[in-house]
Amino acid sequence: MDSDSESSSHSSEEFYDKDADSRDAEWMSKQHPGNTDAVLACPMCFTQICFVCQRHARYAGQYRAISVVHCTVKDELYAFSSRGVLEPSSQDSEETFRPPRYLSFV
Repeated sequence: MDSDSESSSHSSEEFYDKDADSRDAEWMSKQHPGNTDAVLACPMCFTQICFVCQRHARYAGQYRAISVVHCTVKDELYAFSSRGVLEPSSQDSEETFRPPRYLSFV
């Protein structure tokens, strides 16, 4: 065995921890108890924003956040107009939503 292949096998063994997944799962269950249907992340930056959520009863591809982290929601209502443009709305309905504001990590 040459020195290059020997050093690469040593370095990969140094970074392997067979118990890491079990410890991570245990930590998650302590931080966020209960069952979840999904873990939600921001589609732009992939920051995880919800570890406990439920599948929406009517819309199969949507989920309802139970506990949210790294994010706040301002009390502003928006809806898509008939032209497909996002506009402020004064009425709260199933068609309106409150967009999230992600906390910055500085």
